Amino acid sequence: MSWQDALRRMLPPNSGFEPHTTSPYDAIRDRGTSPHQGVDANYNVGPNGQQGINLKHPALRSPVDGIVTNAGQGTAGRIAIRDANGLSHELLHTHRRFVSVGDPVVAGQLVGTMGNTGVIEPYIESGDHHLHYQLKDPAGRRLNPQVFWKEQGPIDPNPEPPVYVDEHRQYLRDAGAIPATSREDVRVLRSMPARPTDRSAFNSKPVDLPYSGSNSPFPRRVEDYFRGLFGTWPPFSENETSPDLGQRQSTSPNNEDWSAMWRRRIGLP
Repeated sequence: MSWQDALRRMLPPNSGFEPHTTSPYDAIRDRGTSPHQGVDANYNVGPNGQQGINLKHPALRSPVDGIVTNAGQGTAGRIAIRDANGLSHELLHTHRRFVSVGDPVVAGQLVGTMGNTGVIEPYIESGDHHLHYQLKDPAGRRLNPQVFWKEQGPIDPNPEPPVYVDEHRQYLRDAGAIPATSREDVRVLRSMPARPTDRSAFNSKPVDLPYSGSNSPFPRRVEDYFRGLFGTWPPFSENETSPDLGQRQSTSPNNEDWSAMWRRRIGLP
């Protein structure tokens, strides 16, 4: 496959425009500066690239399945995704981020939008709008993304995210395609102090009820409530077609139940 296929995965063709590389890896862009440690790209909208769709914060999509390890932390709006081989795929200068650290993502999933955060000034949106894509091995050493993707097997440059994304993420975890929690993660979690909580299923403390004073609007009895609503109606105990709600049912085994008493009073069988 080609680097262009990978680029189309991160910046899919949009409004008739194709993504293109504006600065390759290892390029010397200005005299006295160090070689470029990534690849810059945006949409090929003409000689003046800072117009049209490039200024409308187009969508950025994940190049790989993996785990988000950075979601905007730092000076340049970075989104970093660690794949199953431990490689870090990093998208810089983003305008917005739609993922959080620890989120599993799939190739082609929307993760943010293109922008210019940190291009000229740290943390500030300034300079040319573009995507800076860089690749690091597990030891943090920079790799040439263009060479890396050229050496990969065929891929779909525009994969459709699964309909059931959550279920697919779980499948990838079970299949081992997404790295599991590391020992370092466990060590950090264990070192975090436990905080007290009352969210226990075995908490026997009674539930606090709101105070109802003597002027409470809540009725003391159902009869009082209905008398307040229908003051012109006779009280329950005086209404021939209504059951007396204050009456207690006898415990005699041969006594009628309430539904039978009600049917008999209104003439039903």
